[in-house]
Amino acid sequence: MTRTRTLALALTSTAALALFGCVTARSSLTSSAASLDRSADSLARSVYDVPASETSSRYNRDVQALAEDAHAFRRAAEGRSASDSDVRAAFDRVSRDYHAVRDDVDRSDSRTARDDLRPVTQSYLDVERDMGRYAGRPYPDREYPDRPPG
Repeated sequence: MTRTRTLALALTSTAALALFGCVTARSSLTSSAASLDRSADSLARSVYDVPASETSSRYNRDVQALAEDAHAFRRAAEGRSASDSDVRAAFDRVSRDYHAVRDDVDRSDSRTARDDLRPVTQSYLDVERDMGRYAGRPYPDREYPDRPPG
């Protein structure tokens, strides 16, 4: 009987730790998703305020798509009813948008655009890291020229 009780306690503890790990990963993801939503929205507002002659229409569309999809991703990450596949699909859209904007900035060779993108990049990298934790596997490391060390 003691052995059964010990086994039951061990299984219950393992299940509780696994649940805590999922909750912690989701909590961290929710926080980083909110940060990405704010930084992408801020970038979209700053691009909106720039005269059209100073930015390309493609860049404007890509930034707007990133802001909209970052907001949708935040809602999916925060939503208790969102499935893992919903969260992953929302992140995949954000990832596509982020890389499109990053490519636009690289093509522009504009220091201002790079500086404006920096907070979005940091938030995106935080989300990417947390998505790896949430999914239980890391996303493949990519080359980011302004990735902070560590």
